[in-house]
Amino acid sequence: MSNPNEEPAPRRPALGDAIQARPSPDRRQDAEFTVVPPATPDAPSVSFENSPLLDRDIFEKVSLPIWSILYLLLALASGWFAYASNWAATAVLAPIGVSLALVYSYDYFHPRRFRVSAPGLESSRPRAFIEFDDFQEVARGAATETRDEFPIYVVSAKGLVTIPARLTCNTRELWELLRSRVPSAQDHQPVPPLFDAFLKQQQLIYPPEQIHIFRGSAKPKRPTTTRSVLKFTLVLLLPLPIWIGLAIAYPRQEAFVVVSIVFGAFAFIFGLVALGTSFGGSRRIKNADEAVLIITPDGLALSQAELRGELRWSEVRKIRHPGMSHGFQLTAPAPGLALRVQGAYIVIADIYDWPIEAIVPLVKRYSGL
Repeated sequence: MSNPNEEPAPRRPALGDAIQARPSPDRRQDAEFTVVPPATPDAPSVSFENSPLLDRDIFEKVSLPIWSILYLLLALASGWFAYASNWAATAVLAPIGVSLALVYSYDYFHPRRFRVSAPGLESSRPRAFIEFDDFQEVARGAATETRDEFPIYVVSAKGLVTIPARLTCNTRELWELLRSRVPSAQDHQPVPPLFDAFLKQQQLIYPPEQIHIFRGSAKPKRPTTTRSVLKFTLVLLLPLPIWIGLAIAYPRQEAFVVVSIVFGAFAFIFGLVALGTSFGGSRRIKNADEAVLIITPDGLALSQAELRGELRWSEVRKIRHPGMSHGFQLTAPAPGLALRVQGAYIVIADIYDWPIEAIVPLVKRYSGL
């Protein structure tokens, strides 16, 4: 406890200081919320039984793999130069070019497939089938700048299925179709006693579809970097048989032996990294299973590790979300939604039953930022 007569030294507010305690009922009139009115969700306009999307294969649109074509041209040029110059060592680049072309053009020739049938939703990668009775929510991500295309997140009791933005059908029609199959009655577990009054107050003001309650998990099912690491490991492994064969055919060319050993060692290392990312847990958040996030048009209530309290949208100055990286990397970025308030950032971790990419549009709509 500091001396009341002593002027406190300026300090940067701690992260927990930024979450304000809920105003008591008798001071409610002094703590009015300043909120941009939320957009009312569009009612589904697609009849499920008559939908043209029913029992139809829907594929992801994948751009032409330009880099794969360049890799293949590099391989052909390397092989031709080795043949024309009678210098076998220059052929060392040909197998790696072919390997890169094959691996990174796989998604173009084998795109992800989805199928909506009477009982549920089928996904080819990852292979899954989710019955409509298991649906908990169908959320949409942010739309692209040039088209009304957006990713769709199907949250269910069996996990999360992410449908990409670019499809061979109208994304909005598919979203509306899936939303129409979400069971209307959802039994929510009680929230922490700290937020009982906040939740009851919001339920008196707003309809249920505008009040969102998210539960935390120590191991949320999210797309990880495992597949990216495995693809790169495959790039390193595929040329090995060719290099070993060339090393046997040209025993005086030490280059084939060297690259075989080097690429084999790196493939082993990256394989271990892929194994680690596959079995690794989520972000290390203390008591992640007990985390609760409530988002309403007035503000949010958060119980996450040491952060507990409520926040009005008028207190948020800026929101920041780095997004998921699309390139290869050894470690995944730290996904989360950072809310800038007076002197601090409040970070909503990606540990909830909705992915953070689906929570971001909701926060943007309610906060007006």
